Amino acid sequence: MLPRRTRQAAARLRQMMSVTTRMPGDIASRVLHDAADAVIHVDADDTILSWNRGASRMFGHKSEEAIGSALTKLIVPEKLRSRHLAGYAHVMSGGASKYEWNDMLRVPAQRKDGSRIPVEFTLQVIMGADGVPKSSVAIMRDVSVMSGTIRQLRERVAQLEKLIPKPNAKEQGE
Repeated sequence: MLPRRTRQAAARLRQMMSVTTRMPGDIASRVLHDAADAVIHVDADDTILSWNRGASRMFGHKSEEAIGSALTKLIVPEKLRSRHLAGYAHVMSGGASKYEWNDMLRVPAQRKDGSRIPVEFTLQVIMGADGVPKSSVAIMRDVSVMSGTIRQLRERVAQLEKLIPKPNAKEQGE
């Protein structure tokens, strides 16, 4: 099960997307453009079609640099690129992704300066009128702080477990 904050973030994103479908186009566009989370629209060939301010803040690339570039080369760490491309090709060939709106995937991503950050994202496949996948929209959140907190908590639990005396074999058999 995903952490409560992640589930809440996913619910807020679903709500935001639901609201934008009822908003006039200019307002919906502004909401998506100015969102704190990265909202990235990519065509079936992995080319970035739109890149919001959240993506610029998160990854360090201006929209002018990102649009027209391959998403894989821009933010996917080199060791994971072939796996990403294979997964994306699968999604674009059938439109099926297990990481659509209800499920979030946590992966490492690469910033412009080469540093890595953990991100969680959902993916929405955009179908053409012919029912064939044409593009996708990913909504990504930097979870560096949450990941660091979880790591610290795990380390603290490990330290505390060392302080708890363990029963010896003789005591357990009695």
